[in-house]
Amino acid sequence: MRLYRILATNGNTVVPDRVFMLDVQSPVTNFMPFSISGNTTSMDSRYRQMASFDQYDAYNNIQQYTSTDQNPVSIIWDYKNNYPIAQAKNAVITDVAATSFEADGYGNWSPFTGTITTVATAPFPPTGNNYYNLSPSSPLSKSGLVSGNVYIISYWSANGPYSITGGSGSYTTGKTINGWTYYEHKVTASSSTLTLTGSGAIDEVRLYPSTALMTTYTYSPLVGMSTICDADNKVSYYYYDGLGRLKWIKDQDGNIIKTYQYHYQGKTTVY
Repeated sequence: MRLYRILATNGNTVVPDRVFMLDVQSPVTNFMPFSISGNTTSMDSRYRQMASFDQYDAYNNIQQYTSTDQNPVSIIWDYKNNYPIAQAKNAVITDVAATSFEADGYGNWSPFTGTITTVATAPFPPTGNNYYNLSPSSPLSKSGLVSGNVYIISYWSANGPYSITGGSGSYTTGKTINGWTYYEHKVTASSSTLTLTGSGAIDEVRLYPSTALMTTYTYSPLVGMSTICDADNKVSYYYYDGLGRLKWIKDQDGNIIKTYQYHYQGKTTVY
């Protein structure tokens, strides 16, 4: 059973609110149907809530949901609010941010004003074709955080590492691919805003609680997903043929890890 609610701020749109399932081990003979009386609802006491849809954006996209006995899952949308670009498990939406600078949105970061560079030929940035030119006058910030909480800020850079203000911690250095190096900062916030600052090229920038797991995505609009960057910051690349069909998937080292072949059934003659 699914319950709905009205989003008054979204033009009185009706959206899913909670999902229930009848939790019984055998057939029942005393089932009580769902009913509404005034502003009061009643249902069979054996219904168990399976999920709640906690928050929507202005375009009725689900930003946060919680499954039974689970922690919240947050989703960030971009590409004119048509595609999810990040999913963070065990995190509320106010505690996460992510962008690879491919689309029009800010990925839950505070609006930034620096220059985005598009790369036309290989080698490309780690995800997509764009990267951000970080500078002291155009940093990346995330507000609305909880002082005292520990956050991960990760990114790929051709010039890093960069500095974090608003908290203290340390960073580790990961793999280097095509001149881009992975950096990961573990920061204890001393304020509600963390700011990433420095000078140089930066891509695939994430922020999330240290207890969360984040996966991010980029797309080729009207074609399909172009990259997935998993919780370990390992990137998979998706390639398509001239008809827009998925052809193969490569890992971040350029190895083909999966291929797809398409065949058409020939004409069958019946005698």
